[in-house]
Amino acid sequence: ELIVNQFKGQHAAKNDLLRCYKNRVWDLMEDFEGFGIKTIPRKENQAADRLAAVGAAFDIVENIQQDK
Repeated sequence: ELIVNQFKGQHAAKNDLLRCYKNRVWDLMEDFEGFGIKTIPRKENQAADRLAAVGAAFDIVENIQQDK
């Protein structure tokens, strides 16, 4: 919910990495005619809950540096 609200401009993205993600999404939006964001409570979507847990444990910065 925080990320979606940051993307919508309802909350500031204070973390540098999250700000980069938000800016990248805004850049990618230019390639689409439109899109939508629908939030689903985690208790109603166990697959998303598991994905969020895995993503939270994933060190994206480390993996990006390894790709370089």
